[in-house]
Order: sequence, then structure tokens, then C-alpha cells
Amino acid sequence: MGNTGNGGAMVNLNGQPQLISCVLFNNGGSNSLINANNSSVTARYSLFEASITDYSGTNNLTTTSSPFASTGSAVLNSCSPAINAGDPASTTATNGTTDVAGNGRFYNNSRIDMGAFEYQGAQSLPATITAQPRSGSTVPLGSTVTVAVSITGTVSSYQWYKNGNVVSGQTSATLALNNVQAGDAGNYVVVIVSPCNSVTSTPFSLSVTAVPDLTPILYARPTTLTGDSPLSVVADVVELNGVTITGTITLKITRDAKVSLSLPSSATSVANRSVQNSLWQLNTSDANYYVLTTTQPIAGGDKLSVGLTGTLTPGATVGMLTVSGVLVNIPSEIRSSNNVDSDKIEYFQQ
Repeated sequence: MGNTGNGGAMVNLNGQPQLISCVLFNNGGSNSLINANNSSVTARYSLFEASITDYSGTNNLTTTSSPFASTGSAVLNSCSPAINAGDPASTTATNGTTDVAGNGRFYNNSRIDMGAFEYQGAQSLPATITAQPRSGSTVPLGSTVTVAVSITGTVSSYQWYKNGNVVSGQTSATLALNNVQAGDAGNYVVVIVSPCNSVTSTPFSLSVTAVPDLTPILYARPTTLTGDSPLSVVADVVELNGVTITGTITLKITRDAKVSLSLPSSATSVANRSVQNSLWQLNTSDANYYVLTTTQPIAGGDKLSVGLTGTLTPGATVGMLTVSGVLVNIPSEIRSSNNVDSDKIEYFQQ
């Protein structure tokens, strides 16, 4: 708003005017003030368009964006730096009780505004990122990832983007990703919108690495027995994620007083199933489990099998025998919910 010709704000001839709590914007830029005949302008607690320089004084502000609500009005917008920035020594005695629109000059008993109109509301402040997200992380599949920004100012909304695309549901200062998968990898930024501006964070780069995932599959055979009978238990330890696993693998198979099992260490087939018994060791010192271990790597998507053989002695009983296997302390595996399997044998007395 204003006269944009030379001296659009003031043509000063033979004077030394003083501006207090004023706003000069869109009055011709650097030509807003014309001082002639050794004239000068002194200002304090006033707001100037940044290109205006023909004044002196202290506690003044500059802006490159309009402080007004519209081009045809001198009413301040909610983001104006002129709000609550006028001369702090101003009182109703020096400035009156109302502005040019008849509104209270000291809104909510706060400091006077710069300009002719007192803003009638809470001031909005530009959003500023005070702490950017960390630069990046590399996490295994299935991880939980959180990354945050710190903000000052008035915030209307947050929206996170991955590689330029909206991330659904991520509308706060903190990005929270649960059970991350390979498709979650990428560069993330958050766009923060305030009534005054919009700011975009620096990118957070997420890399997701695959980790091994083992599961046991148990086969107890035959499934029906009568009297004292031979039986076998074969366990396939299967890698599901296509990632080779190394280190010690421990498989614990439940023990039962009616069953005696052992490991035929040279066997390559048990109950017509292929096994690699020579790669396993059996420890029978645990009263509750047959503990099998191997240090043989299992290639991604492959399996390693072991078979136990023995005898079921039901005595004078009938019933159902459940044989369970559980993988324990698996190195680098992130999921353990699929580390158990079981099979059943129905038995009868002779």
C-alpha cells in the first residue's frame, strides 16, 4: 500500500522529522524518503522496507515482505514483525486509547504495534527449524525408526515426504516408521507450514538391510504308533529372508519320559527325509530338551536338516505325544515369533 513515486512516504525539506512506531512499505523502495537542503529523518521502533536507507536511529526493523493484510490496507497481517514491536515507552497518554480504526491501541494490554492500526489478535511467528533431522540411519528389516525436527514459531501443519512423495499418516514433527521393509528406504524431508512461511528440513536418508530369518519345521514319524515302536524326529531349519546366516545355531527339541532319541551322526536320510547329521552335535545333559547345535552357515533361502531316531515306549497308556522344537539365541535374527514348531504322534498300548 502507498504512493510509489519519488518521496512516496515523505519529501523532507529543511526539517529533521522523527518517526516513532511507524511502518513504511511499498512507498517507492529506495526513493520512499527524499531529504533535501540538509534535511534528515530519525526513526526509532519503526519498520521499513529493506531498500529504504535514508534515515538514522535505533531499534528499527526491516522487511522484504509486506507487513499488511492486503495491498489496499495498512492493517497488519498476523505475521507482521510490527506487532508488539512499537516504542515500549508508549502509553495511552502518549498515543491515545484507540487506533485509527477505533480499536484498542494496546491489544490485550500488550506492547503497542508499529503503524496506524493495532493488530487485534495473537501474533503468528514464522516457523524456524532449530534442530534438523539426523542425516541418516541404516537399520535391519523389521526395525522401528523415529526421527524428529525441533521447531519454533507458529505451526499450521507438518507433512513428511519420501523421495518427493507424501508419506501417509506422518503429519507431526516426528517421523515414526514401524516394521520397516526394503520399500521404506529413501530420503525423507518434512515440510512445515505456518501462516507466515513454509520451511523444508534437510533430508534424512534411510537404508534398510535384510537380516536372516530362521524357522524350524518338525516332522515326527510315524504319526500313529502301537506299543513299543521306533520313531524319528526330523527338523528342517529354513532361512526365509534370502540372507545367509553364520554363527552358532541352536535347536532345542522337547524330551518325554516315554521317548528315547539319539543322533545317528553319519546319517544322510531319516524317515525318507534328507538330513545333514554330520554337521550337528547333540547334547543330552538338559533334562527337558535334546539340544542340537551347528556352526554350519545356512545360505539365504536354503535349509539345514537334522534327524533323531529312537523308540517310543508307551507302557499301559494311550494318548497324544507332542514334540516341539525351538530355535534359541539365533545370531543377528530380528524376528523370533516364528522360531517354534511342533508335531504330534498318537500312540496306543499293545
